[in-house]
Amino acid sequence: MVVLAIDPGVTTGYCLGRGERVLEAGSVSGLLPTFELLHRMCTRRKVEHIVMEKFTRGATFDKYQLETVEICGIVELVAAQHKLPIAYQMPVTRKPHLVRAKEQFKQMHPGIPSNPHAVDAIAHWMAFRDSLFAEGRSSHASDW
Repeated sequence: MVVLAIDPGVTTGYCLGRGERVLEAGSVSGLLPTFELLHRMCTRRKVEHIVMEKFTRGATFDKYQLETVEICGIVELVAAQHKLPIAYQMPVTRKPHLVRAKEQFKQMHPGIPSNPHAVDAIAHWMAFRDSLFAEGRSSHASDW
């Protein structure tokens, strides 16, 4: 299963993964560039599922939070256009996977400083993948 994981924000992290392998990870900024990237990935990479960090906010609301809400709307629009299911994960879901996600990013991009947005998206992908295994919905990576 090809899964696109999204860490929404002013700088949006993304991870495209299949089985045990990250195919691509990075980040993008801006509403239109985010839409174009997601649409292109869903079209060319045959994405089957999207997982996105569930955005919550506190009592205040600033321009950065507004852009994050707009990015979430873009993800939902692209998912609807491509008839893809979305799984929402709380931010804490990624935490147990952050060390492995950082290692994965370093392997993919040796010599390049870590990208915290891409790392968060990789960690969300890992959490989603592991949850499918734990639920018995997938017994091994070749099912993906």
